[in-house]
Amino acid sequence: GLGDVYKRQTLKRTDSPTVSEEGVFIICSWCVSVGIEVQSADLESGYFQGVKLWYTLVLQQPDGGLPDDSIAHDDYLLANVPIYGTSAAGRGLYFRLRTLFLQHGLRENFVVAALHSYSVEGEVWIMIGTHVDDLFFGNLAKAAELMNAILSEIILGKTCKRNFTFRGCEIRTDDDLTSRVTCEKTTDKLEPIRLGPERSNNSPDDECTQ
Repeated sequence: GLGDVYKRQTLKRTDSPTVSEEGVFIICSWCVSVGIEVQSADLESGYFQGVKLWYTLVLQQPDGGLPDDSIAHDDYLLANVPIYGTSAAGRGLYFRLRTLFLQHGLRENFVVAALHSYSVEGEVWIMIGTHVDDLFFGNLAKAAELMNAILSEIILGKTCKRNFTFRGCEIRTDDDLTSRVTCEKTTDKLEPIRLGPERSNNSPDDECTQ
């Protein structure tokens, strides 16, 4: 594919913060404590919904060039929008979502990256975390209008409630709105580690060693 020349430079920031597992657990805990469902949604063609780049992206042609006789084999291409596969793509989308949340009155968490919330007189109404082009959120019924206004400004793909996977975690919500978070797929990859008596500080006859 097209090579991003800037990915070999350190002058341009291309990082795009994503919500941590701790942030996911905070949202789950809050949703359970207030008795609401936790939800997820992904953005359709998310990178195309990002903001324009604040610098020019220089793209090198792929091996073999492009099927266009008007473009010389050693020409470079310039772009000012995020392109999937380049290092700057995620940052443009991150800025788009962050700006959207702040414009609607949400506040950015100063400890957990990519976690935003909306509160009224000390009561939290909305919590939402982002992981690239995926959203993980919950909102009180009285915040439904605000939440719908936020979601209406982006193009969503699939939305999920109750049972879904986010950041490798399986989220299951019971009828009583209790949420269960597991990582079965990750656990399945773990292999047992056997410690022989020679690696134990206990006596070979100790019950734990046996």
